[in-house]
Amino acid sequence: MFNLYLKDIEQIDLANELVKVTEKIIITNEIPDSSSIYLQLDKFGLAIITPNFSPIYIKDIYSKINSRIKFKDELLIQAINMKVSANPLIFDLTAGFGKDAAILANYGYNLIMIERNYILATILFYALKVGLIPKEKITLLYEDSFNFMQKYSGKKPNIIYIDPMFEQKTSSLSKKEIQLIQILTKADDNNNELLFKLSLKFVNNKLIIKRDNKQENLVISPLPSYSKRGKTIRYDIYIPRPIPTTSAQPL
Repeated sequence: MFNLYLKDIEQIDLANELVKVTEKIIITNEIPDSSSIYLQLDKFGLAIITPNFSPIYIKDIYSKINSRIKFKDELLIQAINMKVSANPLIFDLTAGFGKDAAILANYGYNLIMIERNYILATILFYALKVGLIPKEKITLLYEDSFNFMQKYSGKKPNIIYIDPMFEQKTSSLSKKEIQLIQILTKADDNNNELLFKLSLKFVNNKLIIKRDNKQENLVISPLPSYSKRGKTIRYDIYIPRPIPTTSAQPL
């Protein structure tokens, strides 16, 4: 089991909420072994403790995003290119630390954010709980995205967004954060091609894939309908083709 080290006993209620998210993390009052990775909750907030880095407080991951003003200038917002007043439904199938979801929510979009890694899901719950991400705009699900879509029966999403984190060399994350996600998710299986194919069949308006400008397309076929490019990253946008209707043949 993964440890949540409760350094400040006054945070016990929050600690209990955090471990209930996935039921795969246990609270400990003893400092874990120095070679291990664990979460720490103290008066300064939730932190990730690893042998590789100094403590990384979750609030610091979102500090730059929450200080931004013109979210409409974000490349991801331009890639979506839908009015907030239209109330589009967005699925973020690979949430990670939720930084892109935070951009979307701050702009005003409603979205379902899905994360299958239990440590990241716990961190995301904390970020929503304490207001680091706008919780009124986001529904967090701790689940495998592929399984979620196979059983989902609600309103089809207008937008599906996928950031293949294992392949991402340049993103909204710092190098330290990318390394940290790779450490936390190293045991996770990853099948981006299957997720892509199901998403393209599932989405109403756009499937958006985040890529480094130096990377090839996520899949060989189909090609993106178009792309929005920045200095280092791009968003490949796929418009689903309508299913052709068959008309009755004359006898």
